[in-house]
Amino acid sequence: MNQPWLLKAAALQVLRLLPTSAYDFLTKRITKRSGRRKLHVDDTGTPTKYFTNAQRHSDTLKRFIDHEKDLVLEFGAGKDLLSNLVMRSFGIKKQITVDLNPLVRRDYLNNVLMQMPSGTLDIDAFSDNFEADLESLGITYIAPLDLRHTDVESGSISAIVSTNTLEHIPEHDIRLILTECYRLLRSGGICSFKIDYSDHYAHTDRRVSEYNYLRFSDSTWRLLSPPNHFQNRLRHCDYVALFSNAHFRILNNEPIINDGSVDDIRRIKIAKKFKSYLAEDLLPTSGWFVLMKD
Repeated sequence: MNQPWLLKAAALQVLRLLPTSAYDFLTKRITKRSGRRKLHVDDTGTPTKYFTNAQRHSDTLKRFIDHEKDLVLEFGAGKDLLSNLVMRSFGIKKQITVDLNPLVRRDYLNNVLMQMPSGTLDIDAFSDNFEADLESLGITYIAPLDLRHTDVESGSISAIVSTNTLEHIPEHDIRLILTECYRLLRSGGICSFKIDYSDHYAHTDRRVSEYNYLRFSDSTWRLLSPPNHFQNRLRHCDYVALFSNAHFRILNNEPIINDGSVDDIRRIKIAKKFKSYLAEDLLPTSGWFVLMKD
């Protein structure tokens, strides 16, 4: 796929003004955001990043909580609940998954289900009443729900999970979400967060690097980053500060730098906004965190 990123940005600006049905149809055709993700690369069974991310969350949870009894909350559920279904297959039995907008579709759920090994989940197919089907698997789906403020009981959650979601949230709202996460967690509860710091337009346009969006001022980037594809451009070190200021203890802090990143970023004329960052702060293209509420 080599979709011109500026064309995609323009298309997203138009698409966000359309009714939901038209938006869903055209995002599949124009921006290729179909929601039909794959668990494995090919018939050899090589897992995709979507599967390995969910597996890593599961492994982390099992180190800190009772994975059969404790309640886990995921925010940024997305369209297919892939992470929740894979985590359920690894034994995470009580989950709440929430989103700001109700994006889940039955066909997306079934796309994940059909890729799971037979017998992994105790369900043959999701029906039109997929919320009840999910409940039978121990997964409660709630959308819309704004995680900045909820009426969920304080201290009722043992773990909070998020995969490639925080980068799509404005910094001020991240602070509010972290405050709410801290309130919801019991003492000793954890957060397992995976964050993608790369320019997401580079995912579908191979002609630009994952640092492409560091070239632009805030005013220019606002035009290129519509609400339905918002990217906050925060770096790994920014999240370290956010989590510390929210009173979490950081148990794992893992910045990930891809091969060739140094050469890629040298080709970019960095915007003034990012001139104050050290090179090692700009280089990570993703990161993993495990946080604890003491």
